[in-house]
Amino acid sequence: MKKKIFIKNKERGVVVIAIAAIAAAVIGIVLAGFLLIFDFSLIGALMSNPLGVVGEFVMGNYGNLSQPSRSIGLSRNHIRSINENMSVYKKAAAEVNVPWEMLAAIHYRESDCNPNYKGVDGPFQITNHGNIDVKDFPAAARRAAEILQEKAGGKLTQDINDMNIIADAFWGYNGKAYGSVDNSPYVMNNWDDTHKGMIIDGIGEFGKRVHGPDSHDGALKIFIILKNATYNDDGKIIKIGDYEIDP
Repeated sequence: MKKKIFIKNKERGVVVIAIAAIAAAVIGIVLAGFLLIFDFSLIGALMSNPLGVVGEFVMGNYGNLSQPSRSIGLSRNHIRSINENMSVYKKAAAEVNVPWEMLAAIHYRESDCNPNYKGVDGPFQITNHGNIDVKDFPAAARRAAEILQEKAGGKLTQDINDMNIIADAFWGYNGKAYGSVDNSPYVMNNWDDTHKGMIIDGIGEFGKRVHGPDSHDGALKIFIILKNATYNDDGKIIKIGDYEIDP
């Protein structure tokens, strides 16, 4: 009789060990998922005040807007891509006299900073491309810079600090959709609490209908993030707010 009890207890022990192993595995999977999500989200990456880090901006219509505490769409992968693409952005920007951060913001909005984007209009989604190959990243970056300058009426410079001109150029690049800069998710999404989760409504690439909350920060927000970032001696982003990044 005691032997049978011993066997049952032994079986129970095996069951307990198996359950513990399964629980540990589940916890491990959950933890791995959390770390993956953390890696793809710049949690608390943005500073609350966009001014004073790289000099003062003429904020114009945007001076009284409080900044949200977080980016909703900018990930470590985006930052790594921006660092990798930096030389192309800067070369095109210098040739056309526009801020390289504007090119990076456009690239983020148009193709998630992917230089090899295979969409029909290339990584900068250029339709007014003249005779250039819009899928050639350096050529497309140069043309995107020219379009920004054209939309700004030639008023952009590499060190421009007038946010009205910058915002209008972004809006023009996107075809002046939604009636105004302030209503444009492309420009203003997540700029402040009033502009969080702005609705995209239109026709996307390949004629696909797009309707729903914008999952990306607006171009103006990305521009400010990049202006306020900390860079190393090689010009690579190493810190956004208090959030350190391995370049």
